[in-house]
Amino acid sequence: MLSLLVSFQLVADLTQTLPKHMSKNKPLFVSYVTRWSLESRPLQDQFDILERQLGHSKIRIAKVLCDVNPEICMEHDVPYFPHIVLYQPGQLPKIYKGQMTAELMQEWLKTNLK
Repeated sequence: MLSLLVSFQLVADLTQTLPKHMSKNKPLFVSYVTRWSLESRPLQDQFDILERQLGHSKIRIAKVLCDVNPEICMEHDVPYFPHIVLYQPGQLPKIYKGQMTAELMQEWLKTNLK
């Protein structure tokens, strides 16, 4: 099982690939962030930690830098930054509203994955 981690440096490539990754049979946990949002900066590190903790699990992880790729964020109706969403095949997206630590996000994922 491959876990997808898209760094801020590679985020421009996500413009073409996010829809493809969302259509697969694996859940996708996405962080929509910007460079200007002070809350977005620490989240990048926490997402890196989360990706290492999950390893090659049943979920893929992606980060979208919205000031570089605004079309992705507009397409997915991102209302604020950072905005974290769990996409699962056949289900409505679930928005993560908890504290932005890898530990708490991992617990939330365990509870919310089908």
